[in-house]
Amino acid sequence: MKTADSKNKISKQSDSQIDKKQILSAIKVVKSLYAAQKTGTSDLFELSKNPFVYMNFIVNKLPDVNYYKDTKLQLANSIHGKAFETRALFITTNEFKEANSAVLKEFAGDWKFIRYEKIKKNFKEYKDKRGLLNNYDLFFCDKALVGTLKKSLGTKFFERKKYPVPVDVSPLKTDAPVTKQQLGEFLGQLTDNCTYLHLGQGTEFSVKIGRSEKMADIDVLKNALSAFKEIVRVFKGLGLSLKNIRRVVIRAEQSESLPVYSYLTDEEKQVLKKVVNRKESK
Repeated sequence: MKTADSKNKISKQSDSQIDKKQILSAIKVVKSLYAAQKTGTSDLFELSKNPFVYMNFIVNKLPDVNYYKDTKLQLANSIHGKAFETRALFITTNEFKEANSAVLKEFAGDWKFIRYEKIKKNFKEYKDKRGLLNNYDLFFCDKALVGTLKKSLGTKFFERKKYPVPVDVSPLKTDAPVTKQQLGEFLGQLTDNCTYLHLGQGTEFSVKIGRSEKMADIDVLKNALSAFKEIVRVFKGLGLSLKNIRRVVIRAEQSESLPVYSYLTDEEKQVLKKVVNRKESK
C-alpha cells in the first residue's frame, strides 16, 4: 500500500518535471486543429462524435506486464457521461442479469447490459463485433468472465483498446435486490472522474484526458496533470521510473502529436549542448 508520504513524493516529482504552460498551449493547439478540421470538411461522419484529447507516454523499457490489463486512473474532471452522450456496454453473467433485470432496465440508453451467452451466440462475425465497437464508448464485464471473453471477442477489441474492463460485482450480490441508487453509485465509480490506461506489450501508452469540444482548456489541463501523476504512480509499481518515460505528447483524434515532456540522459544532454554550441558558433 502506498503511504501518504510516498504519494506526496510522486506528486512533487511529477509537478517538477512538467511545464503546465506548455501542456496548456499544446491542448489549445490540438483543439484548434480539430476545430479547423471540422470546419474544413463537408462530411461530419468523417469525424468522431465528441472526440477525445489524448496524452501519450513513450517509454524506453517495457513494463513488467505479461498480459493485457486495464488500470483505472483518477482525473480532476469527468470525460464521460450524459454531457458527452457516453454509451457503455456491460457484459454480465446470466445469473446477474436475471436477478437484476428490472433495475438494469432503469439505466437503458446510457448503459446496455448483455448476457455473456448472448455475446457468444449473436456476435460471432467480425461485422457484428464491429457494430458493438462503433456503437459503444466504454466496455465493462464481470471479472468472472475475463478468461472466456478473450476467445469470443477476438483481437479487434484489443486493437481498438476497447477490451472490456473487468469489474468486481460482488458488492452488488447481496440477499436483498439491488436498488437503482446502489447500481447508479456503482456504475458512477466506473465512469466519473476517471480514465483507463490499457497496458500491453508496447512501449507507447495512450490515455484519454479530455474532449476537443464541450470541455474548457483549463479542465483538460487539470486532467493532464492528474493523468501524469497517476501514470508515474502506476509505472513505478511496474518497475519503471521517471527516467524510463522518454517522451510525453498531447494529441487529438487525427491530429499531430505535440511534445510536452522529454527526458534526456546526461550523455544526451552533452551531445545536445555540443550541437547547440556548434550552431551558435557558425
